[in-house]
Amino acid sequence: MAVRPILFCPNCETYIGPRLEVCFCGWQRPQTDRLPDPGKPLWTAPLGGPARCRPLVVDDVVVYGWGERQAKGGVTAINRQTGRSVWQTETAYAVEGGFASVEGYVLFGTLSFMQKGAEVHCHHATDGSRVWQTSVTGGVWTPPIIQESRVYVASDDGQIHCFDLYTGEPVTGWPVSVGSGRLWMAMTAGALTIVSETGQVSAIDPLGRFSIWHQPLKLEAQFHAGPVVHGEEVLLGALSGQIFAIDVRSGKTQMLGEHFGPIVASPAVQADTLYFGSRDHHLRALDLASRKTLWAHQSEHSIASSPQAVDGMVYVGCNDGSVHAVDARSGELAWRHSVSRGKPIFGGPTVADDVVYVGSESGEAEALPWHMGMHAWAGTWRSAQQRHAEAAECFAIAKEVAAADPNPAYAEAAMTNWRQAGLPLLAIRFCEAMVDPDPAAIARDYESVGRALPMHERRQAARLMRRAAKYYKIAGDMEGETRSLRIARQIVHAPDLRAHIVNLPMRWEAMTEGQIVFDLRNDGSSPACNIRIRLGGNLYARLWIDFNGGLEPDQAAEIAIPLIPTGPPTELVIEAHCSDPAGESWLEKRVLPLDIRPESARVEIGEDVGALYLGRLEGNIRIKGSVGLVRVAGELASQNQHEQHTGTQL
Repeated sequence: MAVRPILFCPNCETYIGPRLEVCFCGWQRPQTDRLPDPGKPLWTAPLGGPARCRPLVVDDVVVYGWGERQAKGGVTAINRQTGRSVWQTETAYAVEGGFASVEGYVLFGTLSFMQKGAEVHCHHATDGSRVWQTSVTGGVWTPPIIQESRVYVASDDGQIHCFDLYTGEPVTGWPVSVGSGRLWMAMTAGALTIVSETGQVSAIDPLGRFSIWHQPLKLEAQFHAGPVVHGEEVLLGALSGQIFAIDVRSGKTQMLGEHFGPIVASPAVQADTLYFGSRDHHLRALDLASRKTLWAHQSEHSIASSPQAVDGMVYVGCNDGSVHAVDARSGELAWRHSVSRGKPIFGGPTVADDVVYVGSESGEAEALPWHMGMHAWAGTWRSAQQRHAEAAECFAIAKEVAAADPNPAYAEAAMTNWRQAGLPLLAIRFCEAMVDPDPAAIARDYESVGRALPMHERRQAARLMRRAAKYYKIAGDMEGETRSLRIARQIVHAPDLRAHIVNLPMRWEAMTEGQIVFDLRNDGSSPACNIRIRLGGNLYARLWIDFNGGLEPDQAAEIAIPLIPTGPPTELVIEAHCSDPAGESWLEKRVLPLDIRPESARVEIGEDVGALYLGRLEGNIRIKGSVGLVRVAGELASQNQHEQHTGTQL
């Protein structure tokens, strides 16, 4: 599923909308580029246990920590596009403190039982392979902090540990004792600030290990969550409902605003506004300059997760298993979505690339589109933010979704926003795909855009003028047709080779030969001579094909070529090289995505098998005997079955 599905065919540039599976030119929509139903997640995925902390996005994966307190836990990394588990590792106890990431590493600590069994892990984000693992003397309730090649970890026996990022070896002179009980950390102004659950706050130099203040602060409050950084200050929310601001350089402390409900999760800060939830069922926005409450959004249940403010919206998880999206300016609810059958959300959401990632106590993870399928509302919102290209996409999708009861205002809003984004061609192609388009208006738009293009884009300008001529002809305007063709020849007198797909296999298996068929057409005003076609991309071998003869203007030839793709992800690159009668060289290039299935696997086992555990497998397994249980990628595939000289597709 996709938040922003492809609307224009990458091959022929035709508007295809968000739902057309195969374009008329033969291009096929990738499996991951599907539009979810309104109000539905992009995907839902199982975790190994209840989600305990905010997920972390690293490149193509989103990483979740899970587990039961005083019981085993682990980490699951999920592919952001497909929702499939990429890797998973189990730990002795729950992962609740959160994650840190740098240079493709994912670092986290675990809780402990009776101050035993706590660990700090470093794994590669791509495949989950372990870089290093070490033990600490107490449970970890806060994300590690990384500075240069050092990793700082706080444990709930009052110790701050320091390890080498690359080896996991302890740094000489550490750990440092800073108090007792659960600890949370933040790094700002060159100081490591540590907050204990009992209200003691310390600031130490991360290199010299000495205290920056004369002595630790003692706040008359208890804490259940860590600080957030705002400039050279750290901001804290207390169980008593107070908000504290501490200047890290001087240690000066201020209390902001009034007493609110109990705060049990870290706040979020954006610009000069602090957002925080509390057990009194409210999400609040506090202006840090005036110390006044800007708004308070009431939820049906208490809030025990950290909010995140992104692009003018604030997202927060509640104890009834719902995610609320709230306007950051007014506090008005934009949408509410239940993710977990009433189970609490403790970790809080993470927002990346317009997707809201969240996990709950139910042991499930979900990826939600930022607009939850309210495309017309999203278009209005993005337009107000001056993000007109995205607004146009939202309005175009809103028109498609409401096809049974179309609103002409959506189409007009889409075209208006594309023009405001400086993308008039998209507005024209969108108009071409509408029912009963006005050919004269389309012709005028093509001519206008073609005339406005600079000289270094003269080939594109000539193409647009020829498109204008086509629509003038449909409209019966012979004068406009003649004028447009004359301007096209004046702009550039050259060949213009275009590859139009005729046949492309719907799904291809890696290392298996298939065939692609396409029309090569000369849309230019000059003959194309010495034509050579190059095919590249993720192929077993790159191909150069000499085309016998040339192509006159408006002439086309069908070409069939056998190919062997090497494996996913892959793409096909088509380059058409030619020259004009004067000897000048010209090049046309197309890049097409291919849906490639991994090469089939075949496993043969000649004995009885009690239990068989496999990673994700596409292919056949043949067992000459009895099998008690088979698990593929963690899922039960078969149980108590007898496969004698037969294959089982998994």
